[in-house]
Amino acid sequence: MNLQTREERKASVELASARNSLGLSNRSHSEFYLHLLQRYIDGEVTLEEKGEMLKAYYMKSSKS
Repeated sequence: MNLQTREERKASVELASARNSLGLSNRSHSEFYLHLLQRYIDGEVTLEEKGEMLKAYYMKSSKS
């Protein structure tokens, strides 16, 4: 199995799970997550960086 394909599949499942558990009906949240997910798939950010960015984003958005 191709590693990239497995990573893409894992990212897709992660996105669906996040949408369901966080109730991401807000389009800006979804767009942010998709943009970050694409950067991860493209190798621009690591999994750890992605996690830190998500944590910071959601902490900031929950305070507003």
